[in-house]
Amino acid sequence: MQTAALKATPTAQTDLGALAKRTNVSPEEKTAGACQQFEAILLRQILSEAFKPVASKSLGAAAAGMYQDLTVGQLADSISQSGTFGLARSFEVQMRPAAASPSPHHPPKS
Repeated sequence: MQTAALKATPTAQTDLGALAKRTNVSPEEKTAGACQQFEAILLRQILSEAFKPVASKSLGAAAAGMYQDLTVGQLADSISQSGTFGLARSFEVQMRPAAASPSPHHPPKS
């Protein structure tokens, strides 16, 4: 899920402080942006482990580290922005206020 908050400026994606201070962004969009960024962080961790054998075999040690960091960062951001991985959406649902999302233990009153 891409939010308007993250589309507005390229630096908003990397700076949660700037996103939090923006007054033209709704709290829901701020939450979605934070969840998307958290998903990207988790993806970086997963992908960096997956890329270690690939980068170390094909490049020298210094080049492998730089290539891995750049590639993993870009790939993690792209996957997170596409919304196909789905973790950000799950985080967002869990972070909604209790009144906004019914609990399975307390169904909404009719």
